Amino acid sequence: MPIQSKPLFNILLASGSLILAFGPSAQAAPAPACTDGTLATLQAAGTCTDALGFTFTLNSFSNFNTLDRFSFQSSGSNFQYSLQGFAAWNPSGGPYGLNYSLTAPTGKQFKFYTSNLSSSNDPVNDAGTYVISSATQPSANSTFTPPLSASGGIKTYSPFLTTDTFTSTLGVTGGTIASVTGVVASTPLNTSSVPTPLPLLGVVAGYRLARKFRKRIKYAQ
Repeated sequence: MPIQSKPLFNILLASGSLILAFGPSAQAAPAPACTDGTLATLQAAGTCTDALGFTFTLNSFSNFNTLDRFSFQSSGSNFQYSLQGFAAWNPSGGPYGLNYSLTAPTGKQFKFYTSNLSSSNDPVNDAGTYVISSATQPSANSTFTPPLSASGGIKTYSPFLTTDTFTSTLGVTGGTIASVTGVVASTPLNTSSVPTPLPLLGVVAGYRLARKFRKRIKYAQ
């Protein structure tokens, strides 16, 4: 009995179904670019990527005004943000809190982070602290004391990391505070060191290859 072949149309359909079944999975859409905005709009937007490739997520905030303005000033290898009060922050409204996550660009790792704050230029009364702590490191504490004396805080990573979550707290102890700033400095990943087994494997492979060549030359003579 002769074998009946399937119509070409059915074969194409079968091939198409195989392609659909085993084709590449859909890629996740990249995070939108970070843009300056209020705390409310930034949190609603979710995760974003700044001009240097840092991925930022504002997780939550407390006691800050939803109209307080968040801005990005990243440059060089450093991620930097500033938060300016819609109205200057005072002792009765705090403590004020931020929680945010940050991931370094490909090929970079976190080196250190800093905290700073500035006043509304009332040298007699303005005073406060801005404390930034990470999930893995001690806190970086900055202070402002009258008359107009600011001291920034810095904390170095040990070991370096590529992602971290930060909790920052602003405490106003006198007068008003107008702005707070956080910086995370990055550095290239260290790729200069090579694990010990790799050179040893290379020596073994080279020795075996040399033996093969010697045998071929011997048989050819």
